[in-house]
Amino acid sequence: MVTSRGQDPQFPINGKQPNIAVQEINHPGDAVPVLQIQWGLKPLEPARKSPKLFGEDKIPWEFPWLTVARGTISPRMIGTTDIVFGSRFRVYSQDNTTTARKVAQMYGSLWDDCLQRLHMDHSRDIQQGIIDVFLCWGGKPGGEQLFDKIQPDPATKKPGESLAPIPLNTIYIYDLNSFTEPVEMAREVAHEYGHAVLASIGGYKEPEVWANGYLGERLFLRWFRDRMKAGTLTPDDAMGADAASLDKWVAKNVDPLVTAAAIHQPTEAYLKDSSAAGMNKYIGLALYADTILPDLVFGRSTLLTGSTDAWDYPEAIAMAAEEPNEYDLTIPPYLANQPIFVPRRTMMMRSQSRSAVSNKCVEIRIAAPEFRARTISSLSSFAPAGSIPINGSSKRKMFALWISAHATESFCRIPLLRVATRSFLFSVRSYRSSSVSLNVSNESIVLKHIATNLRCSSTVSNS
Repeated sequence: MVTSRGQDPQFPINGKQPNIAVQEINHPGDAVPVLQIQWGLKPLEPARKSPKLFGEDKIPWEFPWLTVARGTISPRMIGTTDIVFGSRFRVYSQDNTTTARKVAQMYGSLWDDCLQRLHMDHSRDIQQGIIDVFLCWGGKPGGEQLFDKIQPDPATKKPGESLAPIPLNTIYIYDLNSFTEPVEMAREVAHEYGHAVLASIGGYKEPEVWANGYLGERLFLRWFRDRMKAGTLTPDDAMGADAASLDKWVAKNVDPLVTAAAIHQPTEAYLKDSSAAGMNKYIGLALYADTILPDLVFGRSTLLTGSTDAWDYPEAIAMAAEEPNEYDLTIPPYLANQPIFVPRRTMMMRSQSRSAVSNKCVEIRIAAPEFRARTISSLSSFAPAGSIPINGSSKRKMFALWISAHATESFCRIPLLRVATRSFLFSVRSYRSSSVSLNVSNESIVLKHIATNLRCSSTVSNS
């Protein structure tokens, strides 16, 4: 096995004189390094100037120090036994600080999680998939993400190169001296990455126009919390935040939103609220989808929305749930003992429109929650501006249906499901079984025995 240790081209070449330091990072359980951090031993000459202009004079800030996070492109992506790293983040700082390396490592770990869970990479149309991060002394505490452009310098233009503006995906973190508390640092890093890569759902009046930043911090920190508990990440990957502190943060900022989404049917009226509470309704729905659906089904749902309106998202979830032949639903303990809404496959009234899949069904298992293993499969269609699925396909428009379910360790009830002109009422009681499967097809809904000692009853009534 060969490791490619080529340096990022933004670092100057000084002949045989070493000008960078390199750290390769193995996450616990990974057979090969998943990240490589490179940082300059000397400042850049000339210093990198920020694309954004600051102050009344509209001048750029200068950043002489560079740290690069490079991700493993293979063997997971291109089928070779060699380990090849590609740059995914360039972190520019105004002094030679270890904070830049911490930021680079967390962003690299976030990128790797999105790749492994959702099979989603940065868009190659924007600076070959590299996000520029600027750590600033000045500014108000916080950060921002901008899709920007820079004009190439004609004096350094190479033959065949265009002078057209170059698009950039940029992140700014301000007032670095106040950037010290581990969970808050991790939250800010995750927030801006959400803006950079997640689908843009917006139109909100507060606290921001776009919801993907607040979704990103909640989604990503919960992922990191789960992986730390599973032993596949360390606090070094999250700005020093440990599992206990992230668990406390998730319990306060994530779980209540998931619970609210689970018990409310996601109607257009419910999701049209443009206030902060309305943003939380959409974020809660997305977090709930991530909670109960497989990673790749959730990832598909974020790509299929097809608009910037939150009320289109339930249909995207239903379309994503439509695609696999079968999958598992995972219901966490805090959603037990109450009715909840879960997405189900779409049923079309016209059989010819579903001829290709009319004999297929979706198997849904209500199972004890466990840390989900990371998997890779294809995702497609309608990526947000800052990210792209690995493979593409066309978007389909389908009507979304939802069912309500009740789950405990020994009881799973599907009270009422309306399909066409009929209502199907099913109840399932199990004394020692921990899972029940629901098969959904074009013609009927069948409860299938998964474990022994399972008692089923069903009734069908006209509506």
